[in-house]
Amino acid sequence: MIARITCLFKMFSRSRSAMKTFFPGYFRLIFSCSMLVLSYCTPARFPVIKPVVKIERDRIAKAKAEEYFIEARAMERQGLQAEAEYLYERAYALDPSSPELRDQVVRKYMDGGKFLQALLLIKGKKKLQELNADERRTIALIYLKMGEPVRAVECIESIADKREDDYYSLAVIYESAGNAEKALQNYCSFYRSKDGSFRLGLKIVRMQLKQRQ
Repeated sequence: MIARITCLFKMFSRSRSAMKTFFPGYFRLIFSCSMLVLSYCTPARFPVIKPVVKIERDRIAKAKAEEYFIEARAMERQGLQAEAEYLYERAYALDPSSPELRDQVVRKYMDGGKFLQALLLIKGKKKLQELNADERRTIALIYLKMGEPVRAVECIESIADKREDDYYSLAVIYESAGNAEKALQNYCSFYRSKDGSFRLGLKIVRMQLKQRQ
């Protein structure tokens, strides 16, 4: 109906001069009636009030994710690893902002030998510098399991505030790769940070003596 009235109004507008010449009063009447009908047919606009549906939906999703998490732990205790992995995935899908759920899925992927999936989940398209220290340590472990020690070393070396276990991991990797100098440096760093054991101290001494030969 609105379209018809608009069309008629356009037709009258085109012949405005003729209408004014022959039917001046008629033209004003048609114009007034058209505006009145249009204003009557146009629905009233009210301010949109955003519902709180999204907040409620997020709350329900997180509650369901927690249920899946509890079920997954129960499955693990029963030795049902595939079922546990599936439930962890469901939980993380419902609450993707949870680093704890993500880490559980990554752990299950690594246990099942799904290293590429674990790497993609924790790293995605991020650069190494965009990841936090714990994420870099996890990626280093994934690379080690994939047989890529060079990349693992790169991840650990990029950590600014290294822990004592970081030094030990680097020492073991360098020693395995035949880099005695780097291995010795990291064993010494680990020894100093840990107030190292007598056994480790002897190992460091032997490596130092071997380097001097």
